Amino acid sequence: MVSGILVMLGRTEPMSTTQVVLALPIFLQEMVLVVWLIAKGFNPSAIAPESAGDTSGWRATASTASGSAT
Repeated sequence: MVSGILVMLGRTEPMSTTQVVLALPIFLQEMVLVVWLIAKGFNPSAIAPESAGDTSGWRATASTASGSAT
């Protein structure tokens, strides 16, 4: 964030050594996150309901919540 603000204020040039050094930690964090997500993989069972009957509970709650707002 600091590197972006310094560029916007004209204190450093875009893609200068100062800006690159200040932006390096977030770049490394993003690369580690990408590698971690790829290594972990996608687990479809984590987002799928356990059975077809489970979805009726949250739909009923949502419909009563929206009905009470009117």
